[in-house]
Amino acid sequence: MDETEKGLEERGLTHREFFLLMWVLFFGLFFAVAALCGGCCNISVRASNGRYMGPYMCAPHPYNCTSEVWSDCICAPWKLKSGPDSIWYGIATMTWPFWVVDEVCEVALDTVFLPVDATYLCCKRK
Repeated sequence: MDETEKGLEERGLTHREFFLLMWVLFFGLFFAVAALCGGCCNISVRASNGRYMGPYMCAPHPYNCTSEVWSDCICAPWKLKSGPDSIWYGIATMTWPFWVVDEVCEVALDTVFLPVDATYLCCKRK
């Protein structure tokens, strides 16, 4: 080990390096969780057959999951009210940044499943 490496090892991290390291770890963890949990509404709607009484992996209409996340989660801070219905809106308001990232995943998954959902909707109407 030469003198330069020895000096850096003994010195430790500066405040700026520590701050940058913590931000990189925080955002890395946040984006990893968002990537793993992204599209939650799509996964739950498409995996459960009993809620909409449709075939497996179909939503009731195209972009159904995107509209549900938008109305129930993204707009939650503006829907806060009193009573038992406000519990979900309170939770969604506290986790609001996650839902903003999740909305992008919902749009992407709904776009991937657009042909399936559109076909199901056309067949259901006949």
